[in-house]
Amino acid sequence: MRQQSRRPRRILVDSNIVVDLLQQRDPFLDDALTIFEAAIRDAVFLVVTAKQVADIHYLMSSSRHSKEEASQLLRKLLRLVIVVDAAASDVDVSLARGCADFEDGLLMAAAERLKLDAIVTRDTAGFRDSPVPVLSPAELVQQL
Repeated sequence: MRQQSRRPRRILVDSNIVVDLLQQRDPFLDDALTIFEAAIRDAVFLVVTAKQVADIHYLMSSSRHSKEEASQLLRKLLRLVIVVDAAASDVDVSLARGCADFEDGLLMAAAERLKLDAIVTRDTAGFRDSPVPVLSPAELVQQL
């Protein structure tokens, strides 16, 4: 009997994981590296929204990186992730759900709309009401 190949899981990556990687933040770096190395091997497809990219660029350039360095890091990141647009419907869904953190609500709505397999975040409590499964970085690493 021939085995069917399984498609890689499509995972929305919260900005905190991306910043952990780009700023090499301990003690979070090892899990972030493992997750992004899995993307390099096509073991997972990592997804971020265009709004996240803007937020990450802002965070990077307002901390210890110049705007040019932040842009260089983002160019490298964009080789590893799929960037999707946020939709007006994501705003409506987030507002209707009354999420404590509006941005988390936007990510949940986008992940649901795109039928992604999971969201990975260090802030799992902020995604408590997610219609899409939520994993900590350690949980995702364990599953890889």
